Amino acid sequence: MKKIITTLALSVASLSAQAYDCWGKVKAVDITPGGSVYLSVTGLGEANYVCNVTQKSGSFTPEACRVIFSQMLAASMADKTVTLWFKDGEFNSCTATNWSSFHRHGLYHLRVNQ
Repeated sequence: MKKIITTLALSVASLSAQAYDCWGKVKAVDITPGGSVYLSVTGLGEANYVCNVTQKSGSFTPEACRVIFSQMLAASMADKTVTLWFKDGEFNSCTATNWSSFHRHGLYHLRVNQ
């Protein structure tokens, strides 16, 4: 009986810790004088903070942020969709959140889709 309860508890815990992914086209990529990078993605809102090219921000080092900036700029220019992954179910509805912070919602991975 203890084994069943433990198994059920672990199953519920793993379900509540699922990652979510959202996707859309990059409409704009912004960078501020202080190095903050913001993305506008269709369906996810305008100017959402992603990272900073001068300091660690969430899961991203400054080096990773510079790559993200370049990658998202290329996606915007090529009219490609991108997928964003959020951990811990912190951002699970994929609704528009203008001037919010993606990294506060658990953003940990971005991909430019074919």
